[in-house]
Amino acid sequence: MSNEAILDAYFRGYQDAQMGRMIDLDFVRSFPVTTSSLSMAPGMMMAEPSKPVTRRRKTKYQAAYKRNFNKIKSKYMKQNGTWKKGGFKAAVKAAHKMSRKK
Repeated sequence: MSNEAILDAYFRGYQDAQMGRMIDLDFVRSFPVTTSSLSMAPGMMMAEPSKPVTRRRKTKYQAAYKRNFNKIKSKYMKQNGTWKKGGFKAAVKAAHKMSRKK
């Protein structure tokens, strides 16, 4: 299949979203054709290949703090699930104290 046939098939019936008119195929044919340009819509930037996301590992202290905070937070909360006055700050302080090395 020639580049011309590929372009005709790709742009047949494709409307320019901003202008609301058909794209001029002669104008499109004036651009060099590559496999990467055929996979993109006109005017779109080609995205960089994504790298796998590297996440930071949780430290032992962070894991211990989370565990301790979840243990004691009920002491500093009301029955309806909201914090008592100064309860969150006190729970954080108590969880840090429990998490410290002995």
